[in-house]
Amino acid sequence: MVIESIIGDKSSWGKEIRKKGAVDVRRFHKELIPLFQENKYVFIEKGLSGKDTSAGREEKFEWLASRKADSYFKFYIEIEINVRWKGEKADVSARFKAYMDKDYSNRFQKRYGKFGNFLRIIYEKYVIKERVDKMSERLEKETSEII
Repeated sequence: MVIESIIGDKSSWGKEIRKKGAVDVRRFHKELIPLFQENKYVFIEKGLSGKDTSAGREEKFEWLASRKADSYFKFYIEIEINVRWKGEKADVSARFKAYMDKDYSNRFQKRYGKFGNFLRIIYEKYVIKERVDKMSERLEKETSEII
């Protein structure tokens, strides 16, 4: 399993959208899930938390969408939404990151052991380089369509 970041990276966020004012988070949720389903993503709600503060209510949603692009690549899109309610209005920030897992089933390592990692690197750099680039572009396009 080798992760290649496309938007942001595994430890930091890539794109962010901010909005202040009246917000319907439930509507956003209802509209987002069909977008993922159209592209055959499996949608998982990783976390939901909320707390009351002196300034209002804070809520945090964490979502993960993943799908197998083909037998070698798997796409992931992570979304984190932070909502700070102040009465009827809210400050919302939605952060996105996208990455792909190359050789997600570890075929090289299973078949050739430690030498398999070296073979996988050669395979990705020289044999399927164009395919890796096309998959990166495809994931970036799919993520941008959702944003």
